[in-house]
Amino acid sequence: MRQNSIVGGALLLTVGAVLAKVFSAVYRIILTRILGGVGIGLYQLVFPVYSMCLVLSTTGIPIAVSKVIAKSEDVKFSIKYCFKFTIIISIILACVLFAFSDILAKSQGDIRIAICFKLLAPSIVIVGVSSVLKGYFQGMMNYIPSAVSQVVEQFVKLVVGLLLSVFLIDWGLIYSIVGAIIGIVVSEIVTMLILLMNFKKKGIKTSAKNTYTNKKQILKDILPITLTNLILPISTFIDSILVIKLLNINFSSEISIYLYGLESGAVNNIVTLPTIFSFAVATAVMPSFSKENQDRTKFSKIFQLVILITIPCFAIFVVAPEGILRILYSNTISSQGIDGLSISAELLRIGGFGMIFLALNQIISSYLQANDKRLSTIKNLIIGVMCKFLIEIIYLPYIDINIYALAIASTLCYLIVFVLNFLQVRKIQKISFEKFFGMKIVVSSILMLLVYFVINSIGKSLFVSFFAYFIAGCSYFFSVYLLDIFPYKKSIFHQKS
Repeated sequence: MRQNSIVGGALLLTVGAVLAKVFSAVYRIILTRILGGVGIGLYQLVFPVYSMCLVLSTTGIPIAVSKVIAKSEDVKFSIKYCFKFTIIISIILACVLFAFSDILAKSQGDIRIAICFKLLAPSIVIVGVSSVLKGYFQGMMNYIPSAVSQVVEQFVKLVVGLLLSVFLIDWGLIYSIVGAIIGIVVSEIVTMLILLMNFKKKGIKTSAKNTYTNKKQILKDILPITLTNLILPISTFIDSILVIKLLNINFSSEISIYLYGLESGAVNNIVTLPTIFSFAVATAVMPSFSKENQDRTKFSKIFQLVILITIPCFAIFVVAPEGILRILYSNTISSQGIDGLSISAELLRIGGFGMIFLALNQIISSYLQANDKRLSTIKNLIIGVMCKFLIEIIYLPYIDINIYALAIASTLCYLIVFVLNFLQVRKIQKISFEKFFGMKIVVSSILMLLVYFVINSIGKSLFVSFFAYFIAGCSYFFSVYLLDIFPYKKSIFHQKS
């Protein structure tokens, strides 16, 4: 019964996380249309700092709290200790962010975003409280509040943030960005209230327990997870300063922020869309990758499934990116007398290569972590990030390369991490592919592209482009079905009784 609850809870959390990611993707695409290239560039400068604060104050808290509460007889003490620990850290970080907002904004190249840091500072405490409550519910094996709250959070952010952003755009660009930031704060407050209401409905059992063990276990669980999740936010924060500074060598600050917004906002929104699927698969199947429950053929099949889904996206991104950009952004990302669509199309072509390695890395990282190789994934990620910085420092100052260096560096970072992780997996097990798998994928992709170009040649309207992408996608999966590329008859998620 307990095992069924755990499996059901994991499935519920996965569904909630996927829905939240879908809402988040829609939000960012629409927000890019509202703010344009410069606006989304300013918006993107804010979040590396905010993300670092959240990682330091809350990452690892839900897992640590759920583990301690699941084992503890004194739940009341555990929850109180976790609240105190998290709130103290969160208040300190919120005060630091508020106090140093002007300095941070200047270091990133635009003092206007200081107000955004000040508005987001209270959210650090709010998210801290929510993280403890999520850990409590998961420890009590009640997964509904966590799943519902993360979906509601993204939905409220989408509705409130976009409405305020549209309403305030006539007042000025920075006011529109502030409107989006207020939407985030409101969504965090709503999430906390939902969790608090559920928390008050449940009684907390109490009894004697060795409190020192609980404190030690909480810190032991928090630290490694926090250190792991700090790598990418730190990398993004350094990028937000480094990229702007290096671009300023050849461009004005406004154009540098605009170019950064195109790559980190408009293009990155599209590149990460296909990875929603790989994220869902990685989360759902991670328990089956463990040493105790290991199917040697399952990993190979899931690996192929992710390739099967990402290859058509890669082909479209590389060969025909202009249509996607016109459908999603129209001409809203062109500014400063610069053709944003053309630049974004080239960035998307480069990002398409990185998208495949990013998606596959999610599966490989889940496999390695389930097999006690977390330190290997951290080491490989650090190596990839350091190589990324090196490429940016060398090539961003070149006026003919400029922002493309960031896309190239990110792609090579994903490639390096993928290769290193893949070599680690090969030490544990072999990866086998279905017969003629690669050839069949290539044939299906070529057919898809031919269908797209034939239909798209009818006209240049957005409707024709959308229809061409839709039919081309259908033709790809129909070809996959006819060529029997993947053994669908036997579900990869089937468990032997």
